[in-house]
Amino acid sequence: MQVEVSGLCKSFYRQTVLNKVSFTILSGSVVCLLGPNGSGKTTILKILSSIASIGSGKVSINGKEIFPGDPSSRKFSLYIGHNASLYPSLSALENLFFISGLYGLNASVDKIDEHLRFLSLDNHRDKQIKFYSQGMLQRLKLAVADLIPSPVLYLDEPLNALDQEGANLFNDLIIEWKKVNRTMLIATHNIDWVLGVADRIITLKNGQIDLDLDLKVMSKEDAGNLITGSG
Repeated sequence: MQVEVSGLCKSFYRQTVLNKVSFTILSGSVVCLLGPNGSGKTTILKILSSIASIGSGKVSINGKEIFPGDPSSRKFSLYIGHNASLYPSLSALENLFFISGLYGLNASVDKIDEHLRFLSLDNHRDKQIKFYSQGMLQRLKLAVADLIPSPVLYLDEPLNALDQEGANLFNDLIIEWKKVNRTMLIATHNIDWVLGVADRIITLKNGQIDLDLDLKVMSKEDAGNLITGSG
């Protein structure tokens, strides 16, 4: 599904956070948002997933406009942020089983085990997640993203707390998601990782788009030089 953002503006307490941000995410592509803290990355993800309100502008998925708080948007998109809707007193298996029910999937235990096994969490599936490390919790959030088949994914700092094995597993997930044409918008600080997975890179500065780089028409080296200011 294609995501279109047009003239997006947002302010908090009279301070401009986003100023006329516009871009399009082609169906099945991986677009990465880069920018310093406070540049508006998380705000964009929350607006696009209808969690946060829009000051002005328009967001649409396949031509259907998305409005804040619209429950129908869950049919199209899934937001995985810093605080996923996970229950500490439940196990990983119980959390995924509960979430699958919320989305009307009613996944079997065997199906949930597949997702946990992919993220190497199967040996910890029955442990209450309040005893998980931050890296294990991050893997569990990725398992949620893998379980819920939303065609559009918004991921906020998905590499946080992941070790190298976890990052490699995430890369494998992205490959699998692209095979089924999932559209992804990923906010991160990791420039090297972005250059390895993104089809397009958007950098933000002071609430505006600073760079919009299409890696299908330019080299990773040139893109990296522009991002770091060495080009």
